[in-house]
Amino acid sequence: TWDQGQPIYKSFRTTGRDIGNAYVFVADTVGSLLDALPAEDFRPHLAELDGLLRWIEEHRSVEIISDYCDPETGQCYGKPLRGWASPHMTVQSSVPVAWSTAQVLTAVMRMRRVVQRLLHIDVLEEFGGKTNGGVPKPASWDRLLDTDLGD
Repeated sequence: TWDQGQPIYKSFRTTGRDIGNAYVFVADTVGSLLDALPAEDFRPHLAELDGLLRWIEEHRSVEIISDYCDPETGQCYGKPLRGWASPHMTVQSSVPVAWSTAQVLTAVMRMRRVVQRLLHIDVLEEFGGKTNGGVPKPASWDRLLDTDLGD
């Protein structure tokens, strides 16, 4: 058996290349849940989603792809590569990684979609609106087009 939730770098040290049940990247898990569950299921957890968003904003990392390094100062200059890294590979791993950056961006996109849906529901409820279930009604559109806007 594997230690529960062990980072991959710890699993490699104790069991070789068998990574076992390395813990998941939170943004990946939340992104999957945001896609799989109805928006209303997240209403009681908006504070936690906000916490994840704050974590995402605070943990964006930058790696400089150097074009030139000054031999005297050791300062390197080049293009910044911005993204996120999951801490599951090594403790020292803080450079952006493609898959974790993709998972963060996917989670943020799905979080945006859920919040938009909740806002849509709230506005309809507050103003007594009705949803059409996503099915356009041509008669309603025709009435809107024929509305007199006044002088």
